[in-house]
Amino acid sequence: MSVSNSDGDIRGKDIVQADAAVIAGMLILLTISSFSPFEFPNRSMFVSLIIPAIVLFSVSAIFILNKKLVAGKKLARAGFWWLIGFMIFLMVINIINVTSPSVWQDPIFEKIASSNISTSVQ
Repeated sequence: MSVSNSDGDIRGKDIVQADAAVIAGMLILLTISSFSPFEFPNRSMFVSLIIPAIVLFSVSAIFILNKKLVAGKKLARAGFWWLIGFMIFLMVINIINVTSPSVWQDPIFEKIASSNISTSVQ
């Protein structure tokens, strides 16, 4: 990232480039993520949790393009915080999958972990 010489602050085009890179990275993560159906089949929950971050970065870029630099920076910062929280969530899920994958069969977590598609044929 380049920094403007006048006040040492990040310029709008730098934020837009970062927003675009992060959005692309999140979409790639959703496309190639390696959640096995036997570990945690409910992918819709992960998609639902990452969409707010994509929205924050997208709106940030729109604000920057409309010369609203302060609002754009705030939204980009919020997007990064959301993304950090999501990555921590994924880390916890993966640790649980490694240490105790049977926890998802507990009735408390079963609806969260299972997909809505029934595997039984009637």
